[in-house]
Amino acid sequence: MAKRRTAMVQPKPGSADLPIFANPALEARLIKTLKALKNDRAYTVLEYHANWASVHFEGDYDPTTITYLE
Repeated sequence: MAKRRTAMVQPKPGSADLPIFANPALEARLIKTLKALKNDRAYTVLEYHANWASVHFEGDYDPTTITYLE
């Protein structure tokens, strides 16, 4: 019996959807809260939640939990 040839096929690219943690309404709440707290440090958002966000501030070793004001 002859061997079947198999080809290496590149998978189709995935969709360009935003990650689950990207939420414009929660982002706006976080920005408003950080402005009220007079934050002037650069930060990266690790995840959003309904009442809080996990944020890593530049220069810190561990992330910080920010509870939204309102």
